[in-house]
Amino acid sequence: MPDFVTMDSHIEVKFLETGKTKELKLVYPQNANYEDGLISVLSPLGCALLGFKAGDSVAFEATGGTQIVRIEKVLFQPEANGEDLL
Repeated sequence: MPDFVTMDSHIEVKFLETGKTKELKLVYPQNANYEDGLISVLSPLGCALLGFKAGDSVAFEATGGTQIVRIEKVLFQPEANGEDLL
């Protein structure tokens, strides 16, 4: 299912409170760098996104309280492109 968020997926999310969008890639913690759009799967946002699909809204706990993002698009999903993650 190419519209589900899996490891190494590139996605576009919209922060519903601010209306801002950001492209993100879901990565392992050692590769995370939020400024570059690389979000750890173990972060509150990364954990919340994993397994959801385009069009879903997900809530996560941030420093300032609960935030909600909507997954606007799954731009790239490794499994849908025949990549083996092992």
